[in-house]
Amino acid sequence: MGARHFLRSTLQGEADEFISSLWRRSAEGEVVIK
Repeated sequence: MGARHFLRSTLQGEADEFISSLWRRSAEGEVVIK
């Protein structure tokens, strides 16, 4: 029970972390996406 919600929120959290790290890197002037 609630496993799907847990998984979804975990994946959303991972995505948020990933996106924010990409924003930090691009803000620092690195080339993030080619």
